[in-house]
Amino acid sequence: MSRPDSAVSTMSIDTTFDALASDRRRRVLALVSDSMTTVDTVARQLAASQLETDPGSVPDEQLTDYRIALVHTDLPLLEAAGLLEWDREGETISRADALPIDVETIEQSGDRDWDPVFSALADGHRRAVLAILEEVDDPLTVETLAQRLAKRVEVPRETVTIALHHRHLPLLVEAGLVDRVGRRVRYGGEDLEVSLDVSGTDTEPGPFLARTVQ
Repeated sequence: MSRPDSAVSTMSIDTTFDALASDRRRRVLALVSDSMTTVDTVARQLAASQLETDPGSVPDEQLTDYRIALVHTDLPLLEAAGLLEWDREGETISRADALPIDVETIEQSGDRDWDPVFSALADGHRRAVLAILEEVDDPLTVETLAQRLAKRVEVPRETVTIALHHRHLPLLVEAGLVDRVGRRVRYGGEDLEVSLDVSGTDTEPGPFLARTVQ
């Protein structure tokens, strides 16, 4: 049985954010230009950056370690998310025609830790939380948020409330996407929208995080 279009779309967004929830994978995208490059070239550049040396001075053992990580972990995830094209036989990779984020801007964004941001976004219920909070001017109690989320995602409110308390809100707060105000919560991701953009959605243009809820 085929999945509904909405489920496929949500899975695609989940996969994209999950692939981006790694500094190394984002650096791969930043290193890979629109033209083809080789797996070995990217592995050498990654190793050189980590070791703070020039690419020609990377020891063979370190190069092998980075190449293994690329081939077995990073490239499969980036390819599955549609962020790059990988020719296994020719051992070449190239970036997708249109990326959903500006990786160069993120690479230059200073001290922000983007891993928890993208990890938090790699879940449809958490993105729904952000969309709900963006729609209101005042902070919401967790109980009110749970009620609205349960209706939106069609999950029992008791289940949603437990998930909010023990999983979703802690991750969103850690990522700086939600702020706690006493016993209430409010949207806190305005500053991220300067660095992030999403293309190819069917919804009307608007705040970045709300546009990722599909």
